[in-house]
Amino acid sequence: MVSSALELHRYATDRESRVVTAMTMLKSHLFRRATRLCRALAVLWLTHNKCRSGLWDLWDSAAGAPEHTL
Repeated sequence: MVSSALELHRYATDRESRVVTAMTMLKSHLFRRATRLCRALAVLWLTHNKCRSGLWDLWDSAAGAPEHTL
């Protein structure tokens, strides 16, 4: 991903890419990946907690336990 972007940059500028350019592109790429990963983990966590709380509510009502609030 970053290598192809660097290659395009080399063609556009007609000179070799600098290390700073490569590092900036790499950091940007990694930041985008980390952001997507965090969003995916947040969705999984929310889905898991919603599912888990729903199961506990079913368990409590089946056992005749009083309702509890979080």
